[in-house]
Amino acid sequence: MLLDVQNLHVSFATRRGKAAVVRGVGFSLDAGETLGVVGESGSGKSVTGSAILRILPRTASIDEGAILFEDRDIAHAAEKDLRGVRGPGIGMVFQDPLASLNPYLTIGTQIEEGLRLHRGLSRRAARTAALAELAAVGLPDPEGKIDSYPHEFSGGQRQRIVIASALVLRPKLLIADEPTTALDVTIQAQILDLFRARQKELGTAMILVTHNLGVAATLCDRILVMYAGMILENGPCEEILLRPAHPYTAALKKSIPAGEPGGRLFSIPGAPPAPGSAPEGCPFAPRCAFAGKGCAKFSQLREVAPGHATQCGKVLAGEIAQEVLS
Repeated sequence: MLLDVQNLHVSFATRRGKAAVVRGVGFSLDAGETLGVVGESGSGKSVTGSAILRILPRTASIDEGAILFEDRDIAHAAEKDLRGVRGPGIGMVFQDPLASLNPYLTIGTQIEEGLRLHRGLSRRAARTAALAELAAVGLPDPEGKIDSYPHEFSGGQRQRIVIASALVLRPKLLIADEPTTALDVTIQAQILDLFRARQKELGTAMILVTHNLGVAATLCDRILVMYAGMILENGPCEEILLRPAHPYTAALKKSIPAGEPGGRLFSIPGAPPAPGSAPEGCPFAPRCAFAGKGCAKFSQLREVAPGHATQCGKVLAGEIAQEVLS
């Protein structure tokens, strides 16, 4: 086991007090495994990823839980103790590649900086390694472009540069936070293929944060479904896609565009609760057509198949989820 997140609680300080945005999240990840964290905007996916790397904003705090990375709890570790974790241990690819890069420095300088700091390489050796990684991620003419600035590249090229910057340190875990959202469909497919190829070559474990269940299906071994800061379902990718056991998961699957162009798209009625204002019990109940009195009390995750668990407390949860899909 590479990563073990236990009962993680994260809140943000507001004028009205603390607003809980991650509530009791727990999961594990093995070396080389890919986990998809799926849910709508505001479900707590990105905050969970940021908490693992301990890069939360100043208004946020980890109130409870443990984050065991290689059996070492980093949830409350001192900043100086995290220097060897960020980069060589855990790398991150953010949603907006332009915001991830320093506009005043060449891409070569930015990639080489991590190699010199964490690997102790000379300037020449760092440049050689940076060129090799830029070539590995498919950046055209790396030797001619290594001294260029971020604004001189397209969005897809910038994302390749950010991926190279993260992978050049050979992290054991890569967290990719909505890495294809800002890209067009063709470039999205290329970036996903790049993740798949580099992960296979390097054996890096990955957490893919996305709102798109279809994107998660292309890369992930397991999928964790979050809503209102909580886990509603998790399990093997194939199980989640073919036999969802929570109405929310089924609704996410039904929201994936399919059929003839111009056809009517399915949308989930209502909107997720604001941070800190989720109802008691199942947080999806106000938007669920199958909610009943029993949903007013939150149920713990229960296994419905080997490795497949759901929070839905209804005995026929799987059948209800299939009805959502019909």
